Amino acid sequence: MNKKIKIGIDYHGVITANPLFFKKFNEYALEKGCLIYVISGGYKSDIEEYLKLHNIKYSTVWSMVEHFDNLGKITHYNDGSFHVDNDLWDKAKAQYENLFYFLRNIEL
Repeated sequence: MNKKIKIGIDYHGVITANPLFFKKFNEYALEKGCLIYVISGGYKSDIEEYLKLHNIKYSTVWSMVEHFDNLGKITHYNDGSFHVDNDLWDKAKAQYENLFYFLRNIEL
């Protein structure tokens, strides 16, 4: 069986630290048949706008905040901030990271 390699890349502080590198890296990985998942605690529309602006290709964006919002597990505040229980956030992040070869906090 020929399974596609799934690569999860952290958005904040990784892709945003070197968008040119990830433009090239993602293009190469996608050409080789990999799946690229951009993972963030931010909103999907904001991330997609940034990726489009920098012409960074990807397979999908996974937003932790939208995941918890859909589950009804998020508290929104009037100033635009939000809160999710730390244990829930950490468990979801760990489960998602286990599904992928995850690029986070790498030296570029």
